[in-house]
Amino acid sequence: MNCPTETLYNEGVRLSFEYWEVSQDVTAYLAQDGVTYDGELETIITQKWLASFLVGFEGWYDFRRTGLPTVIVPGPDNVNDDRVPVRFLYPDSEQTLNSENFDAAVSEIGANDINIKGWWEE
Repeated sequence: MNCPTETLYNEGVRLSFEYWEVSQDVTAYLAQDGVTYDGELETIITQKWLASFLVGFEGWYDFRRTGLPTVIVPGPDNVNDDRVPVRFLYPDSEQTLNSENFDAAVSEIGANDINIKGWWEE
């Protein structure tokens, strides 16, 4: 018998398949190693990450917030030396309309670079 969490997990995956119109057999998918509900947070977050992959930055925010899934591989056409970005660049408007504070912030963190972690992560 499924526990309530397992039932909700399986239903979430089924609804994601339905929403994204995935034609694969969801029951067979859920039976795979690494997909079958095991009570682990990484299993749950991985399915959430997959479900939100095409929903703006939602999956990236979850990854940055939780560190899960533990393995994310940048796509073959990435332009960031196969690294997952850790922050956004300051917008051009900050450079032109708020240059004094922009320069101070960039000086403090080292550069306006998508691979430099925030001060809270150092």
